Amino acid sequence: MKILIIDNSILIIERLQELLKEVDGITTIYGTTSYKDGLISFCNLKPDAILLNSIDKNDELKELLECIAQADSFTKIIMLLNDEDSYQQQKFKAEGVHYFLDKYNDFMHIPNIINSIKNCYSNAV
Repeated sequence: MKILIIDNSILIIERLQELLKEVDGITTIYGTTSYKDGLISFCNLKPDAILLNSIDKNDELKELLECIAQADSFTKIIMLLNDEDSYQQQKFKAEGVHYFLDKYNDFMHIPNIINSIKNCYSNAV
């Protein structure tokens, strides 16, 4: 299983990488600090899951989500949010985001979500 982390904080990326090293079945964990690099990494890596920070609600994020959707990808997107904005969540869900977590308080749920995604892929094969 391949994971891509897109976050503007290298510390968050490193923390997520450490957390995900504990999950069985992950072969690659790649991190990047920009949507532009994230899009390139998505195209090259073809990750099974993306941990995505809503750095800014700008055109680059929308472009990234559109490219993922157009790729007819099975990639699951987990968005890390700084706030609980239900309107934004509905908008992002319509753009293809599968899971929403609080960036600072929900880290402990990430391994379970990744395992759930991994199990879905295993059952589909």
